Amino acid sequence: MKIYLAQFNPIVGDLDGNAKKILEISLHAFKSSADLVLTPELSLWGYPPKDLLFNRSLIKKQIKS
Repeated sequence: MKIYLAQFNPIVGDLDGNAKKILEISLHAFKSSADLVLTPELSLWGYPPKDLLFNRSLIKKQIKS
């Protein structure tokens, strides 16, 4: 099993930008024959998300991402 460690610095609250980075990294991992891609903790939301987790529109956006 080939594991790809996706190290990048997600931006807090930038769900669209972070999702784009995750997809780009995943595509590169796929091309490298990776079986599994590991991203940082809260890579979609950025860390620490603090009160952004209470923002309903971001929650809905996360579901779509």
